Amino acid sequence: NPLVLLLVIILGILICVRGRRQAIAIFLAASILIPLDQVLVLGPLHFPMLRVLVLFGMIRMFLAKATSKSEVFSGGMTRLDMTVILFALISAVNALLLWRDSGMLVKQSGDLFTIFGIYFLMRFLIRDEADAEKAVRALAYIAVAVATVMAYEQVTGHNPYALLGGAKASFYGSLVSREDRLRAVAGFGHPILAGTFGAIVMPLFIGLWLKDKKNLKITLAGLTASTVIVWACASSTPVLA
Repeated sequence: NPLVLLLVIILGILICVRGRRQAIAIFLAASILIPLDQVLVLGPLHFPMLRVLVLFGMIRMFLAKATSKSEVFSGGMTRLDMTVILFALISAVNALLLWRDSGMLVKQSGDLFTIFGIYFLMRFLIRDEADAEKAVRALAYIAVAVATVMAYEQVTGHNPYALLGGAKASFYGSLVSREDRLRAVAGFGHPILAGTFGAIVMPLFIGLWLKDKKNLKITLAGLTASTVIVWACASSTPVLA
């Protein structure tokens, strides 16, 4: 959808020019709330809007490195960084050895760009405890937005993202059902993915409250949203998560 592309370009520029903590919230909100089926196709290359946002984030990282002598990543490279790098590379090599075709090479290249782009952009933007708190607070508001969409799906049987006319508009237009229960999906690629998002952010919201009891309201909002998301996806995996 050209309007989505225009929005992503505007948000990408904001990621490049706004303050670090504002950029965290903008990137997280855009990457989670913009559906995965909004894809820019250039020949054999596919650029979901998430990858376009990552590209803007990388531009910010390179500009920061060129204009500042400070470390790109707080604390330098860590064991966790190396774990992410090795995990992604080994997974890519495994896929290439399994399929052994050019299409998988293109796919794994895109996946590596996405994984490294998101991870190291967050490492660049989140530099201290206050930044981490900002990210979790942003996730709470995002979870409320996701829960609202998924509750709407359960009530109406329709996903509003279908109106954007993306590559999977028909998928979003008719909800998946299991044992007479609708499985809401929001902007994610599958109900299980949507529900798992709600599950894995729940402990972050609890941590926000443990850090400062003044965060009770946003913690309750986040926990309520997480519960609604897990319920609305009607999947067992998020419940176990």
